[in-house]
Amino acid sequence: MNHPEINAEKNIYSLFQNKDYDTSSLRVNGSFRHSRNTIIVKLSYRGKSLIAKINHAKKVDEIEEEFQQINWLADHFKHDMIKVPQPFLLESSSKLIITEEASGISFSELIRIELNRNVPKSLIKYLELCAEGLEKFHSLTLDASDGSCKLYLDYSPANILVDKDSLIITLIDPPERNIRGDRFHDVGTFLFELGRTFLKSGKLLPIQTVDLDLMKKEFIDKYCSLSQLNVTDTVLNEIRFYEKKRAEEVLGFYKSFSSDKSHYEYLRGSILKPLIHYYSAILIPKSYKRIEKLISQSADS
Repeated sequence: MNHPEINAEKNIYSLFQNKDYDTSSLRVNGSFRHSRNTIIVKLSYRGKSLIAKINHAKKVDEIEEEFQQINWLADHFKHDMIKVPQPFLLESSSKLIITEEASGISFSELIRIELNRNVPKSLIKYLELCAEGLEKFHSLTLDASDGSCKLYLDYSPANILVDKDSLIITLIDPPERNIRGDRFHDVGTFLFELGRTFLKSGKLLPIQTVDLDLMKKEFIDKYCSLSQLNVTDTVLNEIRFYEKKRAEEVLGFYKSFSSDKSHYEYLRGSILKPLIHYYSAILIPKSYKRIEKLISQSADS
């Protein structure tokens, strides 16, 4: 019987030995399957917490490019309150990447906690840091002539860790490839994923979607302000377009589970598909009308 977690640990010990690291200082703190193709292993080495990721579905050159992207981001992204993953080791033949582990809970989990406490305004300071992190990332490769830049692709509350003690956020799961596109692609993606966090929390009542739209408006305001952009109808239409596009991508993802043998994934898709369709078809149009009103009220005050 194949035990991928055990094989992963063996590969990690072999990698440390091959790199002449002292394996007596290496500890495997736990393993778990992250997805059907990826295994995540938590490590500690000489007081440093590490994350090892193995993805057997990828080719060696894809693993190497992913590590190059992590290195590039660590070299170029500098901010006192916003951190990015720090590379540690690569073993491409074993499809293994090791980075330093970031502290904190996911912003999506913090949102669910604060919504249950009915204090969504406490999230604004983190939301603004999320907007600042995305604008900072885009600014590294931005072509001001057309607004194109390197895309993060999966910039979402689930991929941002919040340390409530230091107020520092860490952007995790950075882009695995160098893909350029419209910067509003990432803005729309984040806003949809913010909405999906509300959906998964069961926050669909009118008063709760008001909180969501306020958060979306604050994110757009902060991002555009840092980008020296006016929040015009054209800008809002572009962001709305990419938010709906993300919704369609996610719907397509869940539809793929209709033939999946995993009962859990099938059930998960069956529940979320109608909710996401409702969000895309009904809530997004209403959302941007409310956002336009909120922006107009801010301008008049």
